[in-house]
Amino acid sequence: SISVITERPQKLSDKWIASLNKWVDSIVAATLLDEPDIEVGAKLEFGPLVIYKIVEPKMETAYPMPAIICVDERGWKWYFKTTKAYGFGVGDTITFKATVSAHKEGITFLRRPSKIEKVVKIAIEIEEGDDD
Repeated sequence: SISVITERPQKLSDKWIASLNKWVDSIVAATLLDEPDIEVGAKLEFGPLVIYKIVEPKMETAYPMPAIICVDERGWKWYFKTTKAYGFGVGDTITFKATVSAHKEGITFLRRPSKIEKVVKIAIEIEEGDDD
């Protein structure tokens, strides 16, 4: 995208421009967030967090493994690798335990995730006049 912007901007379609603008907006929003008040090295329970993206493994690495990027209500992202990534989908809400590895602009990197569980919301309908 950078080479097209700088060398051939006439090739940019409206859809491409909209996609780039959306990406820039997300980067700007992430840099404006304060990092969570969690110490690097702390092992904590996280969630409920919504899965934002399932990241494909990098096959050129020694141990290719997919990753999950979650997002909290503020928009802060949480990244961790797990072999169980494909058991979940974008939009699922999960809880898990993990160790904080590092904080960067808008994202916290986690390691050694465990007890990853999907949160299931149950809606209960109460009919009028039902005294049970």
